[in-house]
Amino acid sequence: MRRGSGGSAFRRSPCGRAVSGIALVATPEAIVVASDGAIFDERASVIAISSKIIVSPEWSMFVTGRGGEGVYQRLQFEIRSGVVAGFDAFRERLPEAALMLHEADGGAGRDFTLVFGGWSAEAGCFRTYRISSGVRRIERPAGDEDAAQSATQSAAWQVDEIEGLWCAPWPGLKVASECG
Repeated sequence: MRRGSGGSAFRRSPCGRAVSGIALVATPEAIVVASDGAIFDERASVIAISSKIIVSPEWSMFVTGRGGEGVYQRLQFEIRSGVVAGFDAFRERLPEAALMLHEADGGAGRDFTLVFGGWSAEAGCFRTYRISSGVRRIERPAGDEDAAQSATQSAAWQVDEIEGLWCAPWPGLKVASECG
C-alpha cells in the first residue's frame, strides 16, 4: 500500500495542514489523555500511524505533543534514558530542555506544544501541564458565558497548569454549537 497518496488508506488533513489532536481530563485524583496517532508529511498527508503518548511508568508520568517531531523524539530519549529522575524534576527541567531541543531541531518556524502529566510527589496528587514554543491563546470551554473575557495568553516557554477538560485544537464556538 502506498502511503500518503491518492488511493491509500491514509487521508489528507481536511484543513490542509497537519493537526494533531489531544484531549484530556485532569484532576488531582486522575488524568485521562488521548491523542490521535497520525504522522504527517510536509503536504499534511497522513503517512503513518504511531502512538504520540510517551508513557513512563517508572516516573508515573506521560508526555504528548503537537508539532516539532524532532523535539518530541529527543524528549522521549531523555525520559527513557533516565536523564530525568521523576515527574517533579521533569517539570522543573522542561523549559530549559524544551528550548534547547527546539533549537537543535531547527528552531524558528517549527512551533510545538508539549503536554505532560503525572504523580507529583511534591504536591501529593496528579498534576498536568503544558508548554509551547510560541505564544498561545488559552480559551475556555464552549458554553462558558465569560469565554471571550476569560481567554488569556500564555508566553513561550512558560509551563502552565491544566485543570479539568483540555483539548487541542479547541473546537470553536461554531463547531461546539453544531455538535450540541
